[in-house]
Amino acid sequence: MKTFKLVFIVVLTLSLIVVVVQNTAPVYASFLWLKVQMPIFLLLFFTLAGGFVLGIMVKIFVDKTNNGKSNKGGKNE
Repeated sequence: MKTFKLVFIVVLTLSLIVVVVQNTAPVYASFLWLKVQMPIFLLLFFTLAGGFVLGIMVKIFVDKTNNGKSNKGGKNE
């Protein structure tokens, strides 16, 4: 299992390096009144990070609205 994890991490890292190297062209990103020029890989990174943070916030919100109730058995109560 350790070997699989190591290979997976190496492949993922190499894939990320390829994406970064191939996407260095500048693009314009507009948001409301802001207009910014940045490399494509930065735009991809910020989009990924924003989605990750939004996903965590939704999970926290859903957990709070359930008031500690969990559905671990997979059956509706």
